[in-house]
Amino acid sequence: MIVKRLVILANSIKNQKRCVAGREVWYSPASGHRLGAWVRPVGEVGKGELALEHSAMPDGSQPAVLDIIEVPLLEHAGDLTQPENWRLCPVRAWKKITSVPPVPLAILQERPNDLWHDWSQSTDRIAAEKVAAVGPSESLFLIRPRHFRLVASTKGEGPKGEPREHRRRRAVFEYGRSRYNLAVTDPTVDARYFTPFPTVRERVRKVSLPCGDECLLCVSRTPVFDDGNHYKIVATVIDAAGALGSESGS
Repeated sequence: MIVKRLVILANSIKNQKRCVAGREVWYSPASGHRLGAWVRPVGEVGKGELALEHSAMPDGSQPAVLDIIEVPLLEHAGDLTQPENWRLCPVRAWKKITSVPPVPLAILQERPNDLWHDWSQSTDRIAAEKVAAVGPSESLFLIRPRHFRLVASTKGEGPKGEPREHRRRRAVFEYGRSRYNLAVTDPTVDARYFTPFPTVRERVRKVSLPCGDECLLCVSRTPVFDDGNHYKIVATVIDAAGALGSESGS
């Protein structure tokens, strides 16, 4: 078993379960925080999603974004399209580390040129053959967007036309030279910005965050879907202004 200490940057919804990801972190009083690679613990069923009990601490709580957590792992998963994936050791609980100061957001922000852009597609997806042609590459970034807002709506049918309500949560923003419109899987977004959630009869609800563009987004590229595409999602929305304020006041 391998234990990695991660600063958690996503704990999002995936197939009714969870997808957790973070960056490996080391700390010493002399040199401060040092960051390593992204790590996404994955399970053995479905598309690697984790059952709640597999991502829980001994008291049953879930890791929060920016927590520092020791995660037990078995081995690297060998997934070329998501090279951050590590197989989870499911028999040992995760452990929150409280003796290490919070990781400054300024060192967590990444600056890729684009978000896996495929000029032949809409900005929320990339064809599997494009990903395969590039070879192993990052499937997670923590970026600062421009002109960011959230958009929520409820349709009267599901994604395959079945007669049921389907809630849509989207993040619209600019990054690099492109404008993105991506699905949001952050479970805290509804509680913070969409309570109550708009009904089928209501208009689309658009929300600009109180912090404006002082936010960070954890953007993830999914495994390939049946239609031959990888999709891009916003797994986490971090209020950078609020988080920085609470850090400086501690």
